[in-house]
Amino acid sequence: MDKKYIRGYQKTRERVKRKYLCMAPFSSLFLDYKGNVFACFANKHLLLGKYDTQSIMEIWNSTPLQTLRNSLKNNSFENGCQLCKNKILQQQYTQVYARRYDYLTPSTHGFPTSIEVQLSNQCNLNCIMCVVSKDNPSQINIPAFRGYLKPIIPYLKYASFSGGEPFFINDYFDIWEDIYSLNKNCIISVNTNATILNEKVKAILNKLSFNITVSIDGFTKDTFERIRQHANRDLVYENLDYFAQYTKHKNTFFNVKMCMLNQNIYEFPSLFDYFTKKDIPIILNEVIYPLSTALWNNKVTKLREIIHFLSEHTPLFLKNRAGFHNASVWNELISLLTDYEKSAMYFENLILKNNGSLSKLNDAVIERISPFFTDSNELSFFLSVITKQHYQEQEQRKIYAFLLTVPFERLIGELEVRQENEVRQIFDSVIHDLIGQ
Repeated sequence: MDKKYIRGYQKTRERVKRKYLCMAPFSSLFLDYKGNVFACFANKHLLLGKYDTQSIMEIWNSTPLQTLRNSLKNNSFENGCQLCKNKILQQQYTQVYARRYDYLTPSTHGFPTSIEVQLSNQCNLNCIMCVVSKDNPSQINIPAFRGYLKPIIPYLKYASFSGGEPFFINDYFDIWEDIYSLNKNCIISVNTNATILNEKVKAILNKLSFNITVSIDGFTKDTFERIRQHANRDLVYENLDYFAQYTKHKNTFFNVKMCMLNQNIYEFPSLFDYFTKKDIPIILNEVIYPLSTALWNNKVTKLREIIHFLSEHTPLFLKNRAGFHNASVWNELISLLTDYEKSAMYFENLILKNNGSLSKLNDAVIERISPFFTDSNELSFFLSVITKQHYQEQEQRKIYAFLLTVPFERLIGELEVRQENEVRQIFDSVIHDLIGQ
């Protein structure tokens, strides 16, 4: 990678003065609901081990993890780190997932100082950008998992829990009680939809210290509740204020995460203005599917309209802590939409002008997506999902054009955290939307 991109990325991290491009593999492990262990949430390509057959310390000292550490020491985003690499190359520095780990410090005692846990997809909402099952309880043996974690809990500085909705997953409360018993100083991080704030939640919040991220995808009541179905906008914003005050009292971190959607993009000026005035940092989540929600999937004319609207309604960013950050996020949003516009021009050229034979398009797709897979079996499975049905030529052309223009590093990163049936469900929905266009 050209050094100018590394310098640009590091400049945005000057306040943390981190030695490595990403702190995750030097500090943390991610444990998912399939028994897999990875270095972080974003890198599902490099499997470090399985926690049902290996101890945490075996995985922590494994060859794959040491290889990843050496890559990052050499300023290289290889070994599965394509998502962060591409965001740096696009100069979308605030969206580099490695930034989420800047608060970590390297382990000095031979144990990870942080863990990330995702044991369930259970959620109490039905958001329009989510197409996977949210009703299945965890298949993990929770008592065994709790026993697995206990030897390292005393050494942890941080533990992050995701879902689904963390406050809806009862098993997490048992693990949090273990942390309270063994290491009261460990800071917990959750990403919540802020719909659940009962006495049980307040009790564990008071026992431990939580970093909190709240997902907010609309400003007006109508937009918010059309996106986050079964949620009450006013209650969520009320709970958000509670969480924000809680983190101030506990001296922990608070921010909001916003999905970039067709359904809410025209409310972004209001959202940025509202949270900047409250001195609350914003992070953006790039949505790839369903196609009806994805900004990248718009036609050129629509993307130009959105870019023009946002440019005409740029918020006035205050000179507070969040203001500087949110201004950078806003500028990168405009830049990302401009990239979408360029990709849309390419897509329309492929479809409207029927450029290239299907055979050549197939070769181009394989060439583009192959680097995102660690072996031929992964690639073969992915291609089998696409080719399991027979499509007419124009339908197949749309699918190929989709794969040549979609932000693929985000797509594959999302698919790899899913079970096989969920992968097929996701891609079936994408293909259905494509054919219907």
